[in-house]
Amino acid sequence: MAKKQEVVTEAVTEEVTAPVTEAEITAASNKALAAGEKERKSFAKSLKEQEYVPVQVSPLYRPYFGRVMTVTINGASIAIPVDGKTYKVPATFAEEIKVRIYRQDQLFAKKRKLSDVTNNIESSPGELRIF
Repeated sequence: MAKKQEVVTEAVTEEVTAPVTEAEITAASNKALAAGEKERKSFAKSLKEQEYVPVQVSPLYRPYFGRVMTVTINGASIAIPVDGKTYKVPATFAEEIKVRIYRQDQLFAKKRKLSDVTNNIESSPGELRIF
């Protein structure tokens, strides 16, 4: 015969709070908005104080980045034309632009290695190192 399973119930006590009013929600929202705005302004100020670095993006990258490369960091955006001309941008943005160009160059190199089918022959497994 099968045993009957006993259902054990425990008394659960939960703290009941009063419903949040619309005024409290608005006050909390305004406080968070003010803090975010203050942080944005301090970041914008630090960007203005940064050293400006010359950067250029070759037209070769136009199919990958578009006519204009938009870079956004912490809500601050800049747009760099992909035309081969030199532009001065804050160092933080320059680093991001260089990283994007480097990543695209790595993709170019990877495609080049993989497309070289005649040289991608190995006499023993693991001999060829593509990546």
